[in-house]
Amino acid sequence: MIGFLVLGVIRFFVEREREEALLREESKAQALRESKKYLDDILERTPVATFIVDREHRVVEWNPAARR
Repeated sequence: MIGFLVLGVIRFFVEREREEALLREESKAQALRESKKYLDDILERTPVATFIVDREHRVVEWNPAARR
């Protein structure tokens, strides 16, 4: 009987840690989405021709001023 109790307590703590880890990951993902939206808004509204280059030196994004 004590064994079942110990297993139940262990499962409770493992499940709680898993749920907390999931919440942390969701929070990080939300912060990343908000940051991307903020940067996209800045890029879209700036009158200065701006473009973004990736690690392979390819232009991956540009704003309306750069298109003109």
